[in-house]
Amino acid sequence: MENKEILLIDGNSLLFKSFFGTQKMLENKKGYNSKNEPVNALRSFSLMILKLQEIFKEAQSIFIAFDSKEKKTYRHQYDFYKATRKETPKDLILQIPMAYQFLKLYGINAANDPYNEADDLIGIVANKAKKENYLVNIITTDNDFLQLVDENVNIYLAKKGVQDLEEFNIFNFAKKMNNLSPIQIPDFKSIAGDKSDNILGIKGIGPQGAIKLLNYYNNLETIIKNVDKLENPLKEKILEYKDLALRDKNLATIKIKDDHFKFKLSDFIYKKPDNFADLIKFFEEKEVFTLANKFKKLALENNN
Repeated sequence: MENKEILLIDGNSLLFKSFFGTQKMLENKKGYNSKNEPVNALRSFSLMILKLQEIFKEAQSIFIAFDSKEKKTYRHQYDFYKATRKETPKDLILQIPMAYQFLKLYGINAANDPYNEADDLIGIVANKAKKENYLVNIITTDNDFLQLVDENVNIYLAKKGVQDLEEFNIFNFAKKMNNLSPIQIPDFKSIAGDKSDNILGIKGIGPQGAIKLLNYYNNLETIIKNVDKLENPLKEKILEYKDLALRDKNLATIKIKDDHFKFKLSDFIYKKPDNFADLIKFFEEKEVFTLANKFKKLALENNN
């Protein structure tokens, strides 16, 4: 393959987006089948995956990463990490195995790992892929991934579904991010904070203050090294919170290497099913007829 391209998808973020974006279907009972199984996220998620395949039709390889139920990552040793997030709704939990089943039947490799969150798995795969000269496109709703942008890696933030994707690449990054570079994203989070991960940041500085400091001093460590050049109360704030900020920078940094997650890039080459009978049966059993009919149509096109 001369032009190698891989599509990496943050499965957790898209599945959550699928669920909460169609939650009204559950409220009016249209999101359940006759067995009282919730299927709203399954339907929306599956349609998103098919749409992404259309958009990124040059991608020969696809990998979808999920978080593991087992929390053994280095971040989870801290009780506060993500402690402010609401508990995952039971109706969403019930649909996670369904999403995996769809992907398996469709021929897309999906995985989780107890020692790595979904963003780490994507970081690890992206790092290996770019070293082998792949163009890497990452789909997510999570700004943390912006730290991975480089000459070979583009990030697409899904806004409303996946038809509205905001692209971040090496050429537009500085303009979009107030002259910050991708490598500074963990520094920014450690100073400004991130409510979604319950990272508090350095109290009293905020996003604009963090940008100003990083534009001048480049990273958190250099800010701390030059803290005596700063005036109070800024100096006092940094001295008070510097140890916590250094810890939080580590928490905000996506891993790009790990020995626990074993894979070969060839594992992710997409192989279209020989026929769509199993997929049709699966979606008919779940009573998601939009997808069943879609795969019936694809089966007819393949046979012609």
